[in-house]
Parts: sequence; structure tokens; C-alpha cells
Amino acid sequence: MLFRNITSVVAVYAVFLGVARYVLPWPKLCSFAFLALPGILWFLCDAADAAGPVPDKKRVAAVVAGFAAALAATAWFAVAAALKGGG
Repeated sequence: MLFRNITSVVAVYAVFLGVARYVLPWPKLCSFAFLALPGILWFLCDAADAAGPVPDKKRVAAVVAGFAAALAATAWFAVAAALKGGG
């Protein structure tokens, strides 16, 4: 349940970034993506709490791994938008 919740949050964020890549110009996409990261961290913590009774170390590891995946998705979309050009 924990893995599914964390994966769902990261997947929705990646889809959100994918849509934003086609809607926002390059400078706004970067600021949008990095300003969304605190919200993603909050949703990851909420998803970990919704998983029920899980050991704290496993919960922290899942949130950290999810945040690392969100950072990787942000970097991937930022580089892709930069290579695409000004928008």
C-alpha cells in the first residue's frame, strides 16, 4: 500500500509536468516545477500516512525515494523544455 501511494503521487506529478510542458513557456515551467516541489513533499508524507501502520524507517525511506523521483522528473522535464526552446 505504501509503495502504491507514493508511486501514485509521483505519477500524477509527472503527468502534471508533462501537461505544463506544453502549456507554459520554458522560464515559467522551471519556476512552476520547483515551486510545486514543497507541495509534492507534503503529498508524499500524506500518502505515507494513509498507508496505515508502517515502520518509521520504511516510511521515511519511501518518502525520500518518492521525493528523489519527483526531483528526477522535474530535472528531466526542465532539460526537455530547455532543449525544446523558448516555448
